[in-house]
Amino acid sequence: MSQYKDINMPYFSHKNQTYKKMYAIHALNHIYKTRDSILKNNARLHNYQENLKSGKTPEEVEYRDQGFTRPKVLILLPTREACYEIVSLLIKYSGTEQQENKKRFTGQFHVDAVPPPTKPDDFKHYFKGNTNDFFTIGIKFTRKSLKLYSSFYSSDIILASPIGLSMILEHEDKRKREQDFLSSIEVVIVDNANQLEMQNWSHINTVFKYLNSVPKKFHDADFSRIRMWSINDKANFFTQKLVFSEYQTPNINNIVNKSTNMAGRVKFKKVITSDNCIMNAVGLKVKQVFQRFDCENPTEDPDGRFKFFTNSVFGSVSNSTSYDDGLLIVIPSYFDFIHVKDYMQNHSKVTFAAIDEYTSQSKLTKARQQFISGDVKILLYSERLHHFRRFEIAGVKNILLYGVPTNPLFYKEYLKFIGKSVFNGLVDLNLSFVKTIYSKWDAVALERIVGNQRAPILCNSINETYEFK
Repeated sequence: MSQYKDINMPYFSHKNQTYKKMYAIHALNHIYKTRDSILKNNARLHNYQENLKSGKTPEEVEYRDQGFTRPKVLILLPTREACYEIVSLLIKYSGTEQQENKKRFTGQFHVDAVPPPTKPDDFKHYFKGNTNDFFTIGIKFTRKSLKLYSSFYSSDIILASPIGLSMILEHEDKRKREQDFLSSIEVVIVDNANQLEMQNWSHINTVFKYLNSVPKKFHDADFSRIRMWSINDKANFFTQKLVFSEYQTPNINNIVNKSTNMAGRVKFKKVITSDNCIMNAVGLKVKQVFQRFDCENPTEDPDGRFKFFTNSVFGSVSNSTSYDDGLLIVIPSYFDFIHVKDYMQNHSKVTFAAIDEYTSQSKLTKARQQFISGDVKILLYSERLHHFRRFEIAGVKNILLYGVPTNPLFYKEYLKFIGKSVFNGLVDLNLSFVKTIYSKWDAVALERIVGNQRAPILCNSINETYEFK
């Protein structure tokens, strides 16, 4: 961090909180070093002016130590509670004697609430406290105090959710849009990136679209002090990006992979072997089938996957299983979910229900009850709904995964649905299965499920179907 390299680091477990302390200290260190440098240069310029007034002819000096605007650090977080935790760390390590608006901040960003004890540990961690995902807040540092709720243009650090920030950057009313406060950001921190991806990754893209853009207004900037790389629209070459996630995905990798930081970049990767992969941690000897379809271009993957599903998978799975009901189809992408749902409505004679993150509670309850009773044979289930609610779906006899689960823990949780049915005497474990559709472009996610030794074989060998138990 201190070398200002870009860093892409999976922290592997929500229990790891050390990295938060590290980047909080790094952000403070950057703010304080920059401020001290500016104050020293102010003193030198003052002495230079005094010498000129006294008739001396000192050598002319120039100090380019500033950006167009004051904010230097941007921290993107998924919820207000996550923001509260980071601000608490900043207060703790800042050494400030007083904090303005702290009581107001605590009231708006923190609540003592925890999810039900039946939920998984990672869910209880990410969805504790205030889960509101719409916020922005600026922090200004002086020698002895820290001011919360400072205006963006007088702040040193801006903490925000991507959606909260994008609503300011691209406000419906063009007269109310503000973008210039991102013109001189020098350190960008993206924390809990997987949570942000589950919310809506397009908001992250919006933020990075406006990052380090030349401002439209001057904002009282002293152009004699602005760094030349900022004036020449080259600030992106000197901006550090720190990305922290529980697991890596193509979207998360691209933040650093596409970076132009001249200091370089570092990517950390956990080695997932066949021994410590999630498939071996299921604890249920159920048939696990992985079926590959060919796709030469990642942009063609959604259409290729849908064609393979409709032509080769759906008919065989729905018609030739040992059970005529209890089939759960899990779909990671919302757009794929809509595509499959539309196909089922217009081309399938099998009764089905579909639930996603936008389904009302009454319809959720009704669909789950119909699935348990067998009134609907198939239940379409979106991965984002599982992320936000972590339902335990009852009545599951077989599972079809339309894509490799983004979160490896979900794979284990899906299989437990069958385990629950076995425990209740609804199915014979030997007759149930879990089938996953994948392409070679799913290699990163597939490795988290089957391990780094099996994943290349599944993606590149001649065989297209693999079965484990």
